Amino acid sequence: MGLTPIVGAGVSISATDSSGNADLGDKGNFVTVTNAGDNGAYLRFGTSTVAATTSDLYIPSGNTFVLIRAAVNQEYLAAICDSGETATIKACPGYSE
Repeated sequence: MGLTPIVGAGVSISATDSSGNADLGDKGNFVTVTNAGDNGAYLRFGTSTVAATTSDLYIPSGNTFVLIRAAVNQEYLAAICDSGETATIKACPGYSE
């Protein structure tokens, strides 16, 4: 399966112990997510009000995940870290072929 990123659609989330989110837009059926930080983070898709919790999908430091997303209500990606930690989450939507 080939993966084609949507050029210019990448986002960055500076994750802390308070949830933050970024708008991925409504294009693409997958999202490539990389944790470029020194600590793990937790992720959740949703709408503009989405907030991640420490019960959500965990992405360890230095890892990249390719996540399939639903066609609706998953335009935003939220991230959070454990108390006192930070991470940098890089995400880019795209299409699978």
